[in-house]
Amino acid sequence: DFCLSRGLGDVYKRQQLSNPKSEPPKSQRSNADHAAIKYGLITAVLMVIYNSLVVEAGNSGFEWMHLFLFVILAVMIGYGLAQARPWIREGHESDDRMLFGLVMSGVTGIGVFLMSVILGIINNHYIVSDVALPVDTVSKFMVNGVAFFFGCLVFGFLITRMFTVMYEKD
Repeated sequence: DFCLSRGLGDVYKRQQLSNPKSEPPKSQRSNADHAAIKYGLITAVLMVIYNSLVVEAGNSGFEWMHLFLFVILAVMIGYGLAQARPWIREGHESDDRMLFGLVMSGVTGIGVFLMSVILGIINNHYIVSDVALPVDTVSKFMVNGVAFFFGCLVFGFLITRMFTVMYEKD
């Protein structure tokens, strides 16, 4: 009995040595999440650059120019969803698209907020500055940052839902 179990254990150990563990392939969901994060960060950078140019051009008083930030978000969500088609799981299309859009919107909101903190440290208040309150204290900056983040989430949800319905009709 001891010899038999000992022999099987050796065979098992040799199989492990001859078949080294390889890295498991990434799942479709994981690829979609990585793409959503990537496109969310790209969108945040585009929004910060756009708003910086608007402020530097002296047009910071025109609210419609700030609303164009959400047009950038909408275009990038549409582009991201188109690029993510290979990773959308069959039978879970609507859920995967909605999750993709929400992750992308959330990453965009967080990215813009963090870049605004960095710009605020060097005394340039760009995007988060006057979303809800005029910024003259750190607490008001934080309130505006949270308002911008939730604005990105809500608008991102609505735009993603619109694209999801459009894709379902195809």
